[in-house]
Amino acid sequence: MRSQSQWIKDSIANTRLASEVCAGMEIRSLDHNKVSSNDTHHFNAHIYVDGIKVMRVENDGRGDNNYYTPSKEEGRKLYHKAIDIAENYCKTERWYEYEEIRSKEDSDFSFYKEMDLEFAYLDIAVGSLINEQLTMKEMGKALRKNIHIIDRDANSGKGLLYATDKRATDAHIKNSKKAIETIGKHFDYILINNLNPTTQLKLWLTIN
Repeated sequence: MRSQSQWIKDSIANTRLASEVCAGMEIRSLDHNKVSSNDTHHFNAHIYVDGIKVMRVENDGRGDNNYYTPSKEEGRKLYHKAIDIAENYCKTERWYEYEEIRSKEDSDFSFYKEMDLEFAYLDIAVGSLINEQLTMKEMGKALRKNIHIIDRDANSGKGLLYATDKRATDAHIKNSKKAIETIGKHFDYILINNLNPTTQLKLWLTIN
């Protein structure tokens, strides 16, 4: 039988976070309006590259492309690095969309200029980074409220993640950990509340 750590490692081996693939670029000061988000996220935020603000990005949530406002001169120097990071993300993680964008470049649509390509890549990468932040926020809220367990044997060994009715207090988490260790010979449970945030998120995305 695989150890708990090995099972976790195997389960999330193919789960890559947008923040990992887009290393060097990050979304900060995200202000998201869930109620008015329809075909797209309704939000505004800032894009940073290597810790420097490059541009402001926003969307009204009605399905249009993002709107970008360049930052000051220092940030503009890193604009092309942001595009390179976004293009690499699309190429490695969103191949279908990447091919679709490239096909437009090779078509007869003369209006589809280089800048349109750049912003198309950026829209996808920014959307993925925002989705990750929002998922992390929702997950954190759930884990702070209740203890969550993975049953390793469920779902043909792929695992099943579910919330218990126990509040996620320090005492309950400590007691749950002891209980899982005690019944470990009979049931293969994993307590995820006390794992590191990156592992929690990968399991949340993979098993949930």
